[in-house]
Amino acid sequence: KVTGICGSDLHAWRSERPGLIGKILGHEISGVISDAGVGVESPSPGDRVAVEPLVGCGNCIFCQTGRTNLCDDLRIIGYALPGGFAEYLNVPAEKARAIPDHVSFESAALLDCVACGLHAAQTADVTPEDTVVILGAGTIGLCSLVGAKLMGAGRIIVSGGYPKQFSLSKSFGADEVMNYRRDDVVKRVLELTDGQGADAVIECVGGAASTMGQAVGVVKKKGRIVVAGGFSGSLEVDIPSLYRKEVSLMGSFCYSLWNYRPVFDIALQVMASKRFDFEDLVTHKFVLDEINEAFKTAADKGTNSVKVEIVF
Repeated sequence: KVTGICGSDLHAWRSERPGLIGKILGHEISGVISDAGVGVESPSPGDRVAVEPLVGCGNCIFCQTGRTNLCDDLRIIGYALPGGFAEYLNVPAEKARAIPDHVSFESAALLDCVACGLHAAQTADVTPEDTVVILGAGTIGLCSLVGAKLMGAGRIIVSGGYPKQFSLSKSFGADEVMNYRRDDVVKRVLELTDGQGADAVIECVGGAASTMGQAVGVVKKKGRIVVAGGFSGSLEVDIPSLYRKEVSLMGSFCYSLWNYRPVFDIALQVMASKRFDFEDLVTHKFVLDEINEAFKTAADKGTNSVKVEIVF
């Protein structure tokens, strides 16, 4: 029914990831079960589902402990396996999660993004005493904002670059929203924190952005930096500053477990609660025949796009 365009899909579209050329992309997927294999009792034909795209080997120590995202033989639907930019696809039965009737297909296709954001906030170990800075107010940044909000962050500061990002950051609960195109992010965060900086910083831009320099600049001594953005190559990081501040630098790749529960299922629970209107993230919709225009729109933030979806 719906497949979203992710930033990592854009990397492939720009040929920044040559190994994905020729693949059927699309890993943010919701739809209806058309048929089920022999012995599959659930889900059943006609069921409305969202697809969790991480498929591990099932045998390694990471899969056995619920950290499928770290599997050495990880296959992701929409990368190693055919994805959702097609009318039909096969998925393992356990990866198709039933969605409530009141959750739209457009919202359900965002569950992978929501899970990534929750995992980033979890990795940052956000507490009610923390000031959290989120660099980037695209879909993952906004979903990380949701995660920080759910964990009770004392103060959340978001840096974005476009009007829709500013309004969504506010509606999702940010206390301060900065325009990185106009504001000196480091200077402004230090002003807002009496020169101390942020307890936790979640980087959600990736690509070829210079946000890691900002992250190091705004993080507090003994603070945490979590990298949730998918960078397209190597980059320089101010290690001496990390060293002097005794900063913890961590990666946040996809999602796994939270208190022994799959984060994807927690994301579904959060979405079903209706506390946040995730469908507001969907700014543009296209049909499959318009996919080239959809990718151009997703890549051009001047269109004020946040999440662009293909709707079948």
